[in-house]
This record gives sequence, structure tokens and C-alpha cells, in this order.
Amino acid sequence: MKTACVLVVSTVMIMGNAMWVAASAPVGVNYQGRLLESGTPVNGSRTVQFDIYKASSGGSPVYTESESVTCVDGLFSTVVGDADTSTFLSATADGTVWLQVTVGGTPLGSRQRIVPALSALHALTSEGLCTTGGLKAAEMRMATGSWGDAPIVILGISEGSSRNDVDGSDASYGAVIGGGLDNHVGASCPFSTLAGGLGNLIDHDSASTVLCGGRENTISYGANYAAIGGGNYSKIYNGSEYGFIGSGYGNEIRANSASCAIGGGYLNAIGANAQRSTIPGGYKCIVSNDAQYALAAGCRAVAAHVGCFVWADNNDYDFPSTGVNQFQVRCTGGARMVTSINGSGTPTAGVTMSPGAGSWTSLSDREAKTAFLPVDKQALLEKVAGLPMETWQYKSQDASIRHIGPMAQDFREAFGVGEDPKGISTVDADGVALTAIQGLYEVVKQQKAEIARLRERLTTLEQKTP
Repeated sequence: MKTACVLVVSTVMIMGNAMWVAASAPVGVNYQGRLLESGTPVNGSRTVQFDIYKASSGGSPVYTESESVTCVDGLFSTVVGDADTSTFLSATADGTVWLQVTVGGTPLGSRQRIVPALSALHALTSEGLCTTGGLKAAEMRMATGSWGDAPIVILGISEGSSRNDVDGSDASYGAVIGGGLDNHVGASCPFSTLAGGLGNLIDHDSASTVLCGGRENTISYGANYAAIGGGNYSKIYNGSEYGFIGSGYGNEIRANSASCAIGGGYLNAIGANAQRSTIPGGYKCIVSNDAQYALAAGCRAVAAHVGCFVWADNNDYDFPSTGVNQFQVRCTGGARMVTSINGSGTPTAGVTMSPGAGSWTSLSDREAKTAFLPVDKQALLEKVAGLPMETWQYKSQDASIRHIGPMAQDFREAFGVGEDPKGISTVDADGVALTAIQGLYEVVKQQKAEIARLRERLTTLEQKTP
């Protein structure tokens, strides 16, 4: 029976002599492989012998260990060296070693070179890991908080007038500055990360915040779990927890506006106490103070009321909302809503509003229609004449506002058209009105003809009368 071992990955981990290691590092070779017998993956237990040599060929092993491994679809994993760590460490001390794998007395392939890999656990301090111009370029110190011990890590210049700095108290345990210049994390900012950039600040009492980079961006105090992705001169103010600014220039989420987001853009602002509002981006868009659950986007859109949605085109003028829970759009180039397309993506149903127009135009192209049937205009005219017509008001509107027209149920019963038995489409209302006008026109023509005939008869009678 022929045995082969393939897909082998091995890494040696040797405990170093660093005095600041707080726990024992693992010792040995983490060896993973796959056993095949006559080309078939092995399932079950096999005994594998591992020999460590000081040369790629020849000589005697300096360390030998046999392991019983369990194979599943040929795959197995084991650690070589943990059975006798002192002998293993002595045999591999200089790092120049080769590994030979043997199964059933048969060496599997040639020896493999194995090299050391560092393993460090809980470094207590590592101040001045490297220096430049006499200044420390990295620093790490342990801190203790309610979640236990966690390091404070500062990369980049950590001393001098433009240093990166994390407040020295343990209250910012787990904080990290990844690099850059003149970046600061304040006191009581546990597990906050300032990745880099220039002159950025995570102010005090802002836990688990992230500021990725850019220039002179600020997450102010008490803005827990907030994040700024980058850009310049943007700020999340105090108390605006879970706030997010993606990037851009001069964007702001002001005080106590929790769970708000600005995607990017230029000089956009969400006002104070405007919780859960959004500016996707754009130019000088504003969500006003106390305008919660609002959205503003485009150019100088102003969501000034609770729950409103405001989108503005590129005209450089403010476009403010006028009431709560309002949908407001400025689109001086016109608007279009498409509700159906064909197989090539061409719109087949929908409405448009042309630039400068004040009403919707419904798509009425003959090519978009089918199943044409004639209409009995006189019968429809009779139905229109019998359709109940009333003035009324919507329950949702003020009592001073009234309307006139039929009820949807009566309209549906009379004409049987439309999608919704509780609504009247303008397409159908217009169609009924135009058809009724044509029917009425036919009646008028008939009456005119009858009148002309009667006048002619009357004239003839008058001429016969002496």
C-alpha cells in the first residue's frame, strides 16, 4: 500500500527571551497535512513519526516524536514539540532545522525546512519601539478598565509639540492611534481608534469611537460610538452618539443629535436635537434644529421640520420645507415616475411633469396599450347622468376644505374601470368625461337635425296658409 502526504503547511513557534512577556508562548510546530493511501484519502487513526534534523540530508535526527493522528477525508493536524518542550527547544535553538515525516516506516518525500515565527502575548510595555531624530515613533502601555486589561497603542511621533497622544489615565484603555501627526484621544475614551491623519481629535468621554483620518476632524465629548471616515474640518458634537460622517469638507452633526448620518459633501449640517436624521451628501444641505427623522439632499435643501424629505436640484438657493412629514422636491428640469418597462427597459407606464408645468402628464401612447374595445357613448352618457354627485370633505382635512365629485364605489359600479375600487384614476375620469361629451354631442347633433326638419315643415305650412 502506497502512502503519500500532501497539502502540508507547517509553522514553528519558539518562545523568545523577551522579559516583558506576560504569559508563556506556545512551543512547537503546528503541522497540518493530508494522508493518501493508494490515492484515496485516509479516514481514521494513523501513527506519524516526526524527525527534526540539522541538515537537509544525511545525519541523525536531533529530535524524534511519534503522534497518533485522526484523519478525516485525509486531513489531519497536530503539534510537534509539545511532548518534550525542553528537548525540542534545545534541538531547534539556532533556527536551522528540517522536518522529515514518516508513516509506516516509509519517509514521505524529502525533508522540509521549518523556520521560527514570533509569538508574543500581553506585552506589558513597549515604549520607544523605534525612534527618529531622537523622538519616539511608537509607544504601547497597558491600562486597566472595567473590561479588564487592554493596551493603549500610539504609532507615529508620541512626544514633542506635534505628537500623537492618548490621555495618560487608564480610563482610555484599549485606545489606539495608528499614525499621522498631532492626533489626540482624550480621557475616558476606551476602545476608541484614531487611525491617522493630521490634527484630528477624539475628545474626552467618547467610548468606542472611530476616526479614520483626514485633517482637523473632531468627535466631541460624550459622542459614544460615533465615527468619521475622513475628509477635512468635519465635526460630530457633544452627545451625538452613533453619529456618522463619511467624508467631505466642513460637515457637522451638532449637539445631542444621536444616530444621525452625513455621507459626505461640502458644508452640510444636521442641527441640534435632530435625532435620526440624514444628509446623504451634496452642498450646504441643512437639517434644522429639532427636525428629527428628516432627510435633506442635493444643493441647499433645508429639512426644517420633523419627518420631512427635501431634495433640491443644483440651483444655488435655499429650498426649505414648509411643514411636518412633508415630501418636497425641487426639480426644475422636470420629473418622471415610471411604473413599468418592457423587455428592453423602455418605459411603458408612468407619469411626467415637464419643466415649468403644474400637472402630471400620464403616458398614453397607443403602442403601450392593447385590447381595444368600442364604447357605447349613449349608454355611458346615461350612466353619467345617473351617477350620484355630491360635495364632500376628506376626514383628514380641515372642515373648510371641500371637494365635488362621485364616490369611487359608484364610479366602479357604473363603468367597471380602474385598478382600485376605492380610488378614481384621472385617466379613467378624463376618459369617462370625454366619452360623455362625445355622446352628448351626438344627441345635440340629432336634436339640431330634428329642429331643422321641423322648421322646414313649419315654413312649408306657413306658405300654404292663406
